[in-house]
Amino acid sequence: MVLKLPYSRKQARPNWCRIITRAASLLCWNPVTSSNQPNGQWTPRCAKPTISIVGKTLKNSSGLTEQRRKYYEISQSKIGTGWSSSYRQPGPRKSRFCERYRADSAVGLGNWGDCEARLKQRFDALQAGTLANEFPFSAERCAAPLPRCFHWADASAYVTHVELVRKARGAALPDSFWSDPLIYMGASDAFIGACDDVQIEDQAWGIDFEAEITVFTDDVPAGVNCADAGQHIKLIALCNDVSLRNLIPAELAKQFGFYQSKPWTSFSPVAVSPDELGSAWYDGKVHLPLIATLNGSRIGAPNAGVDMTFNFNQLISHAAKSRGLMTGTVIGSGTVSNQGSRQGSCCLAEVRCLETIANGSPVTPFMSFGDRVQIEMQDEQGNCIFGKIDQIVTQYNPTS
Repeated sequence: MVLKLPYSRKQARPNWCRIITRAASLLCWNPVTSSNQPNGQWTPRCAKPTISIVGKTLKNSSGLTEQRRKYYEISQSKIGTGWSSSYRQPGPRKSRFCERYRADSAVGLGNWGDCEARLKQRFDALQAGTLANEFPFSAERCAAPLPRCFHWADASAYVTHVELVRKARGAALPDSFWSDPLIYMGASDAFIGACDDVQIEDQAWGIDFEAEITVFTDDVPAGVNCADAGQHIKLIALCNDVSLRNLIPAELAKQFGFYQSKPWTSFSPVAVSPDELGSAWYDGKVHLPLIATLNGSRIGAPNAGVDMTFNFNQLISHAAKSRGLMTGTVIGSGTVSNQGSRQGSCCLAEVRCLETIANGSPVTPFMSFGDRVQIEMQDEQGNCIFGKIDQIVTQYNPTS
């Protein structure tokens, strides 16, 4: 079951305008709003975790400028364990439907059986066009489906990609890489939205995009086996796992993992439940091309279900070998890659490795300020499933 964000009843409702399905936006930490604010203005009372059912999470008031914030009006009425809110912007008064369920550790994916029925009711009402508050889908207004999480673990499930990178620098691939997944813990204190800028201080750091698939889990018990791990996957999304390639060698030389070379990760505006992918989701993989575009030129569209050495069931089981995973854990696939890169690549590092192998040195530069990267996945009918990641690389000034 996936909810589509409704347009007005006179407009077509694009298939990709999906409200975050069964689990809404999992555990998104938006401010709980105060009920006694003057003139209905929305201001944070305290930062408690909430779940937004609006497919993508609308950016909260603390992420808006004061000038924009004052235009937000909210009318609240408590419904069961949640809140029903109506948003309006300057200009035409188009209502915004947003329902939040308090996620005091019990609601959300941790209490999926209870939440699913209520989400299903909202889904049916949205599809029937019977909800009073509707609004057009706007990826620009979306935060990441999870603005932060307890645990973000990124893998390198496409070993052909790792093999290619090592071949370009003349290094052999250890046999264990084919049987034991590579995985590291990333920065989960903040995820950025699909249309937020990629802000980097120095382009000499080697700015690269990485187009990946991610899954969001509920509580995963320690020691879960591969056969049972798949049932804990509740949502699927795309991400741009930005890498600073020229900072990586020095970090890896310390043999202690990534840190400075991995800035914040951005996510697709919408996450969907596995059933939304239909026959494209099986064996713990998404069997569709992942399209990466840079400055209007397609870099690649490798099939995410091909050459994925470790599927998501295996990655979850590996991550939970010695400890459980909390609800809202995000697991990344690593850069999607097909052997031989016949359909292109999902990162510039792979393009440069192919050039090095063929010609002795790379020609393609890493990204520069002003570059625009876009990442999306389409179904067999050409409909965009998750919305599009669409970002501009900009310079971050630490003194401003």
